[in-house]
Amino acid sequence: MRSNSFIDKIIHNPIIQTLVIFISGGWIILEITEYFIGNFGLNENARNILVIILLFVLPVALFLTWYINRKGTAPVEEDNLKQTVKSQTPAKRRTLFTNPWFTIPGIILFILMGLAVTRTIHHKIKVKQARTEWLPEAGKLFNLINSEEAYALLKKAEKYIPDDPEFIKLEEILVTRITILSDPAGAEVYIKNYSEVDAGWGLLGPTPIDAMEMPAQSFYRFLMVKPGYDTVEAILSTITDTLHVRLHKKGTIPEDMVYVPGFGEDSGSDFKAEKHAFYIDKYEVTNKQFKVFMDSQGYQRPEYWAHEFINNGERYSRESAMGLFVDKSGRPGPSTWIAGDFPDGQANYPVNGISWFEAAAYAKFIGKELPTNKHWESAAGFDYREFWYGFGHKLIPLSNFKNEGPEPVGLNQGQNLYGTLDLAGNVREWCWNKTAAGRLIRGGAWNDVPYIFGNKGQLSSFDRSAKNGFRCVQYLDRGKIPPEVFDPIELVTERNYAEEKPVNDDIFAIYRQQFAYDELALNAKLELRDDTPEDWIMEKFSFDAAYENERMIAYIFIPKNAKPPYQSMIFFPGSYAVSDSPFPDQWFNNFCDYLLKNGIAVVMPIYKSTYERRGEMPKNNHMPNESHLYTAYLIKWLKDFSRTIDYMETRTDFDMDKIGLYTHSWGGLIGAYILAVEERVSLCVHVLGGFDYFGKGLPEADIFNYLPRNKVPVLMLNGKYDMRFPLESEVIPYFDLLGTPAEDKELKVYESDHWIPKTEMIRETLNWLEKYFGPVIK
Repeated sequence: MRSNSFIDKIIHNPIIQTLVIFISGGWIILEITEYFIGNFGLNENARNILVIILLFVLPVALFLTWYINRKGTAPVEEDNLKQTVKSQTPAKRRTLFTNPWFTIPGIILFILMGLAVTRTIHHKIKVKQARTEWLPEAGKLFNLINSEEAYALLKKAEKYIPDDPEFIKLEEILVTRITILSDPAGAEVYIKNYSEVDAGWGLLGPTPIDAMEMPAQSFYRFLMVKPGYDTVEAILSTITDTLHVRLHKKGTIPEDMVYVPGFGEDSGSDFKAEKHAFYIDKYEVTNKQFKVFMDSQGYQRPEYWAHEFINNGERYSRESAMGLFVDKSGRPGPSTWIAGDFPDGQANYPVNGISWFEAAAYAKFIGKELPTNKHWESAAGFDYREFWYGFGHKLIPLSNFKNEGPEPVGLNQGQNLYGTLDLAGNVREWCWNKTAAGRLIRGGAWNDVPYIFGNKGQLSSFDRSAKNGFRCVQYLDRGKIPPEVFDPIELVTERNYAEEKPVNDDIFAIYRQQFAYDELALNAKLELRDDTPEDWIMEKFSFDAAYENERMIAYIFIPKNAKPPYQSMIFFPGSYAVSDSPFPDQWFNNFCDYLLKNGIAVVMPIYKSTYERRGEMPKNNHMPNESHLYTAYLIKWLKDFSRTIDYMETRTDFDMDKIGLYTHSWGGLIGAYILAVEERVSLCVHVLGGFDYFGKGLPEADIFNYLPRNKVPVLMLNGKYDMRFPLESEVIPYFDLLGTPAEDKELKVYESDHWIPKTEMIRETLNWLEKYFGPVIK
């Protein structure tokens, strides 16, 4: 028997059932809409429009439900029967629920309240999700240099927690604003993610584009299109704040060449200034193009062979030299050809197996030249710091370092700053400048290690390896280019560390004495104390340096979530410390904040000629070089480090048996000296350290003599594609030479260049400290 209870009526009421189904379905539709907004760029107004539609549709749905399920009217012929039944049936009590004029408005009101509650619950769930999932994941992605996905999550969170302190903090890191200009204005700009080669182009709009919000530290391919002008395809980096492109009337830029606005430092200077612009081939010269030179009797025409044939000091006649420039069948042509022709199916492959002289002759034949070192580097983007340090992990995977042989030009989409392809890998490329061995060659070939892309190489001008190819340049006004750009280049000879031997202990004892100093009073003074940060207290102290009556500075960061005596890490920064950045800077925060949050104190000495103590140190003198001035600065840096520990010993809140050295980049070079001299350090973490490819100090300041005297546990974190500290030539020899026992040293290598994923840095560093220092006292 059917229950007449109020609850039972509610449950079996078709209108209530419709309401439940409608609210559930509406929730699902809202969730699907949120998904499409977050992942496919659906307009955010779609959410609001959908809510309005649901509010309008719901009353209609409820009315139709009521109408369909209302009590029908009986036929006339059944009246007698109905009257009989009615007389035997108890009278039904009329209630408000049976009155549609009350029921429908009441239900509508109930529905509106239900939707409001649903919307509120939905919003609260999203707020929680934004705080506990999206923001942490965005930070993690950014630390992995996946800025675009991190930015997308941040914008998703912005809809729900725009005023949240953590959101604001992350927004400052993840978001930048880019201005895009063209001369003339009115060009349409299209972009796509650098690594998404097959993706479609997205329209940004016409230039000028003022302060457009974009993900920070990202790289994009861009197209700039304007009717009547040559289309520009190049790279946009959001590390810089302005992109300026000079457009050229259609047909101005030679076919298959790209425009580079300058070379050396002037390529990145004021875009309105007059520069030494030039054109460079977009692709390496192909077999098909070189065949035209061959078929035009290029090898037989002396006017194209304008340079003296000299090899190891010996002069060759033209006839003798030409006898060397033959193919596999003995006919004139590249060494990889046969019977005066290239292999079948390889018309669009780079011509390879040629000497410098053959490359120069072809360039003269078509009215171009081989690029100087400066021009080649400018085309590669090396004059922009962010391309030197942060672009390799994007470029290298899209370049031909596959160890399988050359491939058709342009097949690999490793595009450089101004639109060139295959500068990295495929075949290495002859350049103009003379060297001690012959001529300069750049870029690396298919079977080279990737870091070779950033290094200068040299070969005999007669070398005809299958790895040798080239591309050409065309100067807009050669006469205005400084003559020294074309001068011979003296290359740094790559050291063979395996064949060298460090000095013996007696000599090293003499070297070590240069870092000694007399025991002096510190006269320490507290300059500043700031306890407003959530996780630490900052103290700034000054005290007497160990030289020249100077005062030095040290910042002490004390964690709030730990108890003394504190484990501590003394930081030695990268080259940014000698530039214009203030302290504390973003670098310090990036490398040290997690230590403090995990209860480890951080000490930051302000070393001579860094931060507040910048002076008149010559540019780049902070890097190893064979000058007495470098040695003098090195001595002061180590004394500053030791003097800081002297100060720490005067306090009772440091565990003096648990002091570590923590370095980044340049700091990894100096850290090798510190560990050989300062015995109060118990362990070390080097982030992106290694030998310096570009120079070494005098014997008493040569890092090679100090590394074997490093005995404490050492963790090294390095990037596989780092061009500043190449893995094979500078990092692995550094690691191998460490005097630390094998079981106490470790090298971790990541798929990165001159950066390390922060999550990995945090994990490995904290594990290393816990392994050797034990748990923090909390």
